[in-house]
Amino acid sequence: MEAVGTRQGQLLRLLAASGEPVPVLELGERLRVSRRTVFRELGEIDQVLEPYGLHLATATGRGLFLAGEAADKARLLADLGSAGDGPADRYERLPRLALLLLEEGEATAEPLAWYAARLKVSEATVSHDLAQLDAHVARYGLQVVRRQGRGVYSAGSEQARRRALAWAWRELESLGVGRRPRVGHTPGFLDEVRWMTPESLDALDLYLALAAHRIEGGHAVEPAPADQAYLPAARRLAAIVAEPGGPAQPERTDPWPEPEIAALSVFLSACRHVREDTVAGPVPFERQALVFRLIEAFDPGAAPLLKLDEDLVTGLTLHVASALVRLDQAIDLDDPLAEQLAATYPGVLSRAARAARLLARPGRTVPDAEISFLAAHFGAALHRLQERGLNRRRVRVGVVCLAGIGSSYLLAAQLKSRFGREADIEVADPGTSGTGFDLIVSTVPLPDCPRPVVEVAAVLDQADADRVAAAVAQAARTARREDASVKPSHPGFIDALAGLATDAQGLVRGFTAVEADDDCTIDRLARLAGYRFGEDAASGKAIYTDLMAREHLSSQVIPELGVVLLHARTEGVDAPVFALLLPRSPAFTQPELKGARAAVVMLIPPAANPDRTALMGALSAALIQSEPFLADIAAHRPAQVLGDVTAHLETFLVDFTHRLKG
Repeated sequence: MEAVGTRQGQLLRLLAASGEPVPVLELGERLRVSRRTVFRELGEIDQVLEPYGLHLATATGRGLFLAGEAADKARLLADLGSAGDGPADRYERLPRLALLLLEEGEATAEPLAWYAARLKVSEATVSHDLAQLDAHVARYGLQVVRRQGRGVYSAGSEQARRRALAWAWRELESLGVGRRPRVGHTPGFLDEVRWMTPESLDALDLYLALAAHRIEGGHAVEPAPADQAYLPAARRLAAIVAEPGGPAQPERTDPWPEPEIAALSVFLSACRHVREDTVAGPVPFERQALVFRLIEAFDPGAAPLLKLDEDLVTGLTLHVASALVRLDQAIDLDDPLAEQLAATYPGVLSRAARAARLLARPGRTVPDAEISFLAAHFGAALHRLQERGLNRRRVRVGVVCLAGIGSSYLLAAQLKSRFGREADIEVADPGTSGTGFDLIVSTVPLPDCPRPVVEVAAVLDQADADRVAAAVAQAARTARREDASVKPSHPGFIDALAGLATDAQGLVRGFTAVEADDDCTIDRLARLAGYRFGEDAASGKAIYTDLMAREHLSSQVIPELGVVLLHARTEGVDAPVFALLLPRSPAFTQPELKGARAAVVMLIPPAANPDRTALMGALSAALIQSEPFLADIAAHRPAQVLGDVTAHLETFLVDFTHRLKG
């Protein structure tokens, strides 16, 4: 066939492969050129098409097409083959040049002419592109090196080269002109990696393909440092993957070199998990403490409640293990949720970014993907709070302003503008007693009002708005009662409900309020809990040890609520426990307890299933969000507290029935 240029070849492929006319604008967008360039490239194309019995035609209002028989178009496509398959422009040429340069690293250096021949451009163009590429890959820790008499090659770590290669393949895939190398997925391999998230599995595909290519060429990775940390399970999987005939080397008869297996172990340790039961063994104290600091940094006000979400704590503990490896090794993963999170949960994303600073490494900021991963954990936790039946109810706010009725309605209008979705706002009589309202917002002091009063100016400033927001949030915290309607049966429903009902009955029957000395410390309260709720000395010691371990991770004194929360998973109990330790006086006197009026004991066996954990989670959340419940605890009213516990457990069981059967 007639010789065709790169761009002409691509245009012919697009037109021959299309069964419909293609608009010129679309052709230009596909090739990233102007309409004028499209027409220029196709101006002399008929001499190429003539031997095939085809010609370029125009469909008015629809675009360009190749007129002729389908068989002739197929023949043209076959003959085009690799003709004109060089990069169409610098957008495609740059990642292709990166692939040529990076796949071998320092092991192979080639002259400019070698690159020019493969890209079908001049040496001057390659030289110019190399300067651009050098600036681009520098962000991954790589350098483009030119040596007289040796050629051009890339210098940098294996991790850096892998990140840059991943970028190059993603660029070509996004342009529709290339697919990254893949490894064979045998059924056994898929079973082994079923715990991975899709983006981690995709990154592993690329890692294995590049590693197999490198090993086949005799370019083994440098040995990992002796103190390089990886998860034991990752080491086991790395050995399986690297076996002869494994997914990355089905044709090889000898195993990977030891440094390659160690490097793969590190990479596998950086992969993200979709299940929480995939990593066994004790969790290091430092990691547990870091998880609680992340929660506190995400939302200091909601931290006491979020720390009680076992799913969040467990999920973050598992996530942090791999995140720290990724940050230490500068391993980047694709983030499939970034745009959705930014559009839907900007507040969660910004708070996650604040928490992510705790993970930063010297000289390197936390990548956006890691922030999104954290945001997904926290966003799920916030949704779980709502699903547990503890949504805020609308608050009735009364507005009082003595400057006149106009000023009253002006203030009410400002409040409606800011808080209309959360509160019903009405102008109240200045002499109101607060009856019928949850909160009063006033421009003057109301010392005798029995309801909470927020004093503001007639024209709200930001400080006033913040104080009103805090008061509305406080007034809104209350338990929600769900509709008890029952729908058709659900497999296993009877057994699940029976087990939870037994737990709830045990919590109610086992509830007790234990008298404690006023001068108790955290240590003494934990010992008292172990003594009272352990079946024997061994179980009592286990309760004490686990409560103190939790205290060392994060203080269990919650001044905002006026309680000490002795909360732990422990081998010391075989069924959930909810109880109170109450001082003889209104409050504990030791400074470290910060005036707490009670200690709330919540214990759960370590192997508790998710439903049992959710049952205790509902009590934890109710403790934070239900003011009557908290007030009864603070006032040392055990009988009323028992009633509150019973009501909240009943609400949970009704809600559980509704959700499971719905």
